[in-house]
Parts: sequence; C-alpha cells; structure tokens
Amino acid sequence: MPKRNALADYKKKEEQQKHNDLVDALVRLKNGQGTIVKLGALEKIKATHVAKEAKVSRTLLYTTHKDIQKEIEKANKRRGTSRNEARKKQEQKEATKQEIINSLNSDKQKLAQENYRLQLEVDDLHSTVKNLKEEIIELKRRYSFIKPI
Repeated sequence: MPKRNALADYKKKEEQQKHNDLVDALVRLKNGQGTIVKLGALEKIKATHVAKEAKVSRTLLYTTHKDIQKEIEKANKRRGTSRNEARKKQEQKEATKQEIINSLNSDKQKLAQENYRLQLEVDDLHSTVKNLKEEIIELKRRYSFIKPI
C-alpha cells in the first residue's frame, strides 16, 4: 500500500509544480520578462504563450488549469486598457508632432517671404550703387579739367 501513496504523492507534487510553473510563466509574460516567449507591449497573452513559457503542454493548461485560463483573460483585459491608453498617447504624440510641423511650415513660409523682400531690397541697393558709381565717373570726366588745390 505505501507504494500507491508514494506514487499518488509524486503525481500530486508534479501537478503542483506544473501549476506553479504556469503561474510563474504568466507573471513573467505579464511583466514583459518572458524567457522563452517574447511579447510586444501591446500583444495579447495567449494560453499557448503561457504553456510554452512554462514548458508544459497546451493541452494540460486547457484541461486541468482553468484558473490559469481565467487569469490570462484578466491579464488581457488589463493589457487591453493599457493598449487603449498607449494608442491614445500615440495619437496625442502624432497630433503634437503635426502641430509642430504646421508651425514650422508656417515659419518657413514667413522666412521665405522675408528673404524674398530682402533680396529685392538688396537688388535695389545694388542698382543704386551702380548708378552712383556711373554718376561719379561722369562727374570725374566732366570736371577733370579742374585741378585740385
């Protein structure tokens, strides 16, 4: 009779160890610290992921560990909330980025207009300088007969 109890104890211990492995695997996956399965921050945790992470068969998880399946569902609901928050945060970043781009484009357009205005002014000044030089040359030619005192 003691042999049967020893076998039953061994099976019970093994089952408890597998349960603990599944719980540990789920905790690692929830924390993004999977050693075998690497999940993205927004990716749902699946029973397959937990079983693989715990190094047990998926069938074992589905048939004897319904409590772990419920915990997976709870974890995914929480992750779903954080996914929505992450999406909203990303949308806000994109909106802010777009506002900055629009502001920079507006500034760029204003600078281009100012540059154009200044270039016209420079061209006008160049023309004035050219006319003054020509006038000076003409005056020198005209009054070249006058000797300096």
